[in-house]
Amino acid sequence: MKSANTMWRNGKKILRKKYDECDTDDERKKNCPKKTKPEDWVQFVDLTSMEKVKSSRERNKINRSKMLTPHTTTPHTTGRKGAFRVADEMMEVDPTITRSESFLVGHTRSDGTFPTTFVEEKVIAVKDSITKNPQSKYLDVDHDPLAQVFGPVKKGCVNFMGPDVTKKFIHSTELLRAHITEDKESYIDLENYFSQYKAKNDARFENLKDMVASLRSSGCATTSTERSRVWINY
Repeated sequence: MKSANTMWRNGKKILRKKYDECDTDDERKKNCPKKTKPEDWVQFVDLTSMEKVKSSRERNKINRSKMLTPHTTTPHTTGRKGAFRVADEMMEVDPTITRSESFLVGHTRSDGTFPTTFVEEKVIAVKDSITKNPQSKYLDVDHDPLAQVFGPVKKGCVNFMGPDVTKKFIHSTELLRAHITEDKESYIDLENYFSQYKAKNDARFENLKDMVASLRSSGCATTSTERSRVWINY
């Protein structure tokens, strides 16, 4: 489903670029893109030229431009999906994801660049804090890397966690997160144990193969010697 949504958005983006190449609807309708049916293109031009759609596009342009101004101190790079939704999706895959990790993902572009210099400085500072103490990202919201960089959480919602996430809510879920983290660590330990056990068994198996090969070669040599003796006596 996500793949279909992505393809749909990318397709509309290509068509809108083609639409913006011309100044009038008559010119646009004659400038049909490749791999697009003329009747579909005409319908797309008519829909895109509606005042409601045009005003919506202009409004979205203004909103996107605001993301890159100094008035927005920490603009995210997640587009229409939003940083909070990205954080939720990350936690669905791994419930132990911290707000520091979701912050780094939501404020770094796919090519490694940043929307503003301010964001770049903050992201680098958060990464440095995690590098110095990897366990710091598991601290509470008053002491984790984001708190060290942006300051402790004040009254109201917790920064970078969503509009309805408060410190009280986070404290109520800490026990559950601790159990999940403990189970994950136990699973990793068990996985490491089986990996070591498999490595030992593989080494023993290789030794047995070498012993069998050695016994077979020595047995063949003995048989050959005995045959030679029988031939000489004969």
